[in-house]
Amino acid sequence: MEGCRRIIDFDGCFIAWAVVDSETKHSWSFFINYLKEDLQLGTGDGLTVMADMQKGFHAAVEELLPDTEHRRRARHVWSNWHQEWKGEERRKQFWRCSKAIFEVKFRSELDKMSKLGNDNCDDLLHYPEKSWVRAHFKEHSKCDVVENNMCETFNSWILSCRHKLIITMLEEIRRKIMTRQCDMIKFANTWISEISPMARLTLEDNKEMARGCKVLWNADVGFEIGEELEPEHFVEHWYRKDTFLKAYSYFIQPIPNMKMWPETNNPKIEPPTPKPMPGRPKKKRTKGKDEPKKMRYGKVSRKGGKRTCSKCHQQGHNKKYYKVQKHLAKVYNTLQKHLAKLHLQA
Repeated sequence: MEGCRRIIDFDGCFIAWAVVDSETKHSWSFFINYLKEDLQLGTGDGLTVMADMQKGFHAAVEELLPDTEHRRRARHVWSNWHQEWKGEERRKQFWRCSKAIFEVKFRSELDKMSKLGNDNCDDLLHYPEKSWVRAHFKEHSKCDVVENNMCETFNSWILSCRHKLIITMLEEIRRKIMTRQCDMIKFANTWISEISPMARLTLEDNKEMARGCKVLWNADVGFEIGEELEPEHFVEHWYRKDTFLKAYSYFIQPIPNMKMWPETNNPKIEPPTPKPMPGRPKKKRTKGKDEPKKMRYGKVSRKGGKRTCSKCHQQGHNKKYYKVQKHLAKVYNTLQKHLAKLHLQA
């Protein structure tokens, strides 16, 4: 793991995966114990773990990796806080707070948040700042992400495999990971410099902003901005090509077809015993309110489009408009007759 930064996102990751019956402290302890032994994590000193609010996870980490830095995914913090404090402006301000890179900037954005509600900041600070605010992250991992896009991408990537029999599922995931390693090595060979493409984009943006900075001299040997070196010298080695290739220097070896596997006396791997859950079983993951809705193939969203009536070919309504108008006219006539009858009786 020489080329990997010391951060592990627990949800779905290509470093290790396991099949369990449910997310509990016991299942998380089982998984983390093996991961701790294989990667020689010790007590977690110098390690960062990131996860959502999964059942039993926090207790298992505190017990097995007590010295690790523990981060929460900002989207899950937002989802819980959003239930009480809704609104588009609050959503935007939340992400400004989460992505602030200095504590002063975070406090400034938090003051702006307080103007959008009296107690919303108190509810937000119920979650430890060091777990979801970029300004409070430790620097040893060299990773400032506040989201889990890598894991969500992995989960979507193996979605077709997860509905198959357990041996077939694990074999297909193994093959996909083996192929991915080849793709990553080919990708590294397309780099035009020793710095990764995404890090290069960030570097170029920072160089562009630095052109507007002023260098202040103290009349001796000191300068306010820094030394006269190329900005590329300050890029961490984690974002360079040789480090990237080290992460993929160990390969998953191919194995024979399942029919060629030797027979053993070990117990057969069976799927976990299904537990009846209340309500109708779900086939899809429940998405957060801030997640984009994915349309089915061949379907186009009508949101934001103009409706055209198939009856009169005018825009702004559809043919159901006439049914509603007809119903309203019928109700209106009934009320008129009832009022006329009451007038005659009077």
